[in-house]
Amino acid sequence: MKKVTLIFICLVLILCMTACSVRPQEESKEDLNARALGQSFDVVNVWRDFCNACPDRESFSQGEKDAADYIKGMFGSCGLEQYYADGFIQSVDYGEEATTQNVVGIIRGENTDKNVIIGAHYDNFGEINSNGANDNASGVAVLLSLAKYFSDKTLPFNLVFVAFGGEEAGYAGSGHFVNNFDTDCILLFINIDSVANGKYLYAYAQDYKTDYCDYFLKTYGESDLFLKTISVPPADLGATFLVESYNKEYNAPYFNTDALAFDYCGVPTISFFAGDMEYSYSYIESKDENERVMHTSDDSVLVLESFGDDYKYNMQSVFNCVCLTIESENFFVTAIDAKNQLYGVLSYLNLISVIVFFVVLVVLAVVCFSSYKKLKKRAVVKEEPLKNFTLFSRPNDEEIFTF
Repeated sequence: MKKVTLIFICLVLILCMTACSVRPQEESKEDLNARALGQSFDVVNVWRDFCNACPDRESFSQGEKDAADYIKGMFGSCGLEQYYADGFIQSVDYGEEATTQNVVGIIRGENTDKNVIIGAHYDNFGEINSNGANDNASGVAVLLSLAKYFSDKTLPFNLVFVAFGGEEAGYAGSGHFVNNFDTDCILLFINIDSVANGKYLYAYAQDYKTDYCDYFLKTYGESDLFLKTISVPPADLGATFLVESYNKEYNAPYFNTDALAFDYCGVPTISFFAGDMEYSYSYIESKDENERVMHTSDDSVLVLESFGDDYKYNMQSVFNCVCLTIESENFFVTAIDAKNQLYGVLSYLNLISVIVFFVVLVVLAVVCFSSYKKLKKRAVVKEEPLKNFTLFSRPNDEEIFTF
């Protein structure tokens, strides 16, 4: 009996020593991603629900109006206040018999008239665009998830959520919205467009390096909810001397989205999108032609799911990045500085424009004066009067052809 007891004690000691000596393995990147995904709102389910409920959202169509009603209902269920006195809908007239609508909700800050606007367009190319899963149901899903996340939070500024109609027809919704909003009270516009399909994620702010874009990327990159790298577009190595003189490091002629309407009004913007600009310095979703779905019937949930899990981490990464940055301690100051920085750069660019224009005028004046002096000198030397120069004269009769 004593031997059995001794053996049992020895076994217990061995097991204890073994357990103490085993160190927990470090979490793999996949495990960290899965854990972070579980801690955040499930953007993917919001995305699937919207695609199924509103597949046909062609600009100015009844399907687009139905999608606006769907988003209006979601804004209301999230607890957002209607922005306008008569509801969430802002009607937009766009040419003859063409009407669309924006859906606008707000989470008010404490005694402030400053606004951060988060937007995504919800229209698509209609039936040819399938259900527009990437362009731009993905942006709508992130927008709705952000509205739900911030609905019970109080910030030192107002958060205005806007779902734009008519983007595919020429920024009809965003242009109307910004032209009827006090832009002096807008600190920043955050645009979310086509963030599901693509190997890489990008944040594009301006054609030059900006502190506020760096702040977004730094805040997100250093967080526990980091899922997938978000970077600025690659520098335009093929820029001309004139473009380089304007300090446009990320010159993006391909970039057509609602942010342009705000840019034209002097509002700082940052836009999130997915793609593969490592392959080509122009907007492209993938170097594999079979994985490009924008404005085609392949832009559907089923097709994007067949490409792998990138679509999940893309949408969730943008959601995490925006949440973390807006809630960060220094965001308000950074947003104020964004507008000051933008004004400074615009003043610099305008000054360069004035200088270039003035130099061109001076050169032309010198050339014209020099030519005039030479003509005058010839006239004196040859004792010939200066000939009048005319751009147009009546042709002779024999020079006129008749048919």
